[in-house]
Amino acid sequence: MAFTIEQIEELENYFASIEIPQTIKLHGAITYQDLPKFVEENLKRLKEAKLAPVVMAPRYDDLVEIKKALSKPVA
Repeated sequence: MAFTIEQIEELENYFASIEIPQTIKLHGAITYQDLPKFVEENLKRLKEAKLAPVVMAPRYDDLVEIKKALSKPVA
């Protein structure tokens, strides 16, 4: 596993502290619909750690990318 439970909890705390938009587009190509549900379900799966690392790593990476995008100042 390339991340710790503390890193998952940090993401969980971040997403709990903001209003998550319904959709987000990343890198001009990926659109997440129903973002609150996506975040909730993926945090749950990561905390349960029942998935293979090859599946968990991309889910974690997606949440990190979403956090980065939401943390960027609006120009």
